[in-house]
Amino acid sequence: MNSKYTEWQHTESNGGVPHLHGAVCRVDEDGNINNDHHIHLRAQRAAELVALRRGWITAAQVRNNNIHQVNNDCMEIIRSMSSWSWMDYKAALIRKGYSVLERRDSKNILRGYILQKGNARYKASELGVARNLMVTKLQRTWEKEHIGSNKVNSVSRINEAPLRMHNYTMYHPTATPYTV
Repeated sequence: MNSKYTEWQHTESNGGVPHLHGAVCRVDEDGNINNDHHIHLRAQRAAELVALRRGWITAAQVRNNNIHQVNNDCMEIIRSMSSWSWMDYKAALIRKGYSVLERRDSKNILRGYILQKGNARYKASELGVARNLMVTKLQRTWEKEHIGSNKVNSVSRINEAPLRMHNYTMYHPTATPYTV
């Protein structure tokens, strides 16, 4: 309020989506300095209100539409993998056009990842159903797709080495049949 500003609208060159740019002077017309605490969040809210009032698609709506495609891409890759491997999963994401930013701790253990395509970034914790595309759940997600949800250990395996699941549905000569 009471500040000099300019706003302008233009459309993206690729998709033709209209969006706003604005520049606001930090000093208002009375010589007071504007509070710029969390200004980026307030600017996002203001832009979203303008978009809603004009019937435009908001950035949040575009993101929500795109996240479904990201989820589908991740699950398609998991379903196509014959065995679980983080490196194979990452390579397949890169082939689909994503940048994969790994988040590792001081011991170089992978703790998370972010997918980026264009300017959009998606943290693994935002993806999937019940966060099933997070690093700690990826192998279990692969197992559920390939082995079946009834045969996967439901105990959380955070910070454990990957476990190999045995296929108990097939006959093994060293096994004794048992009916429950």
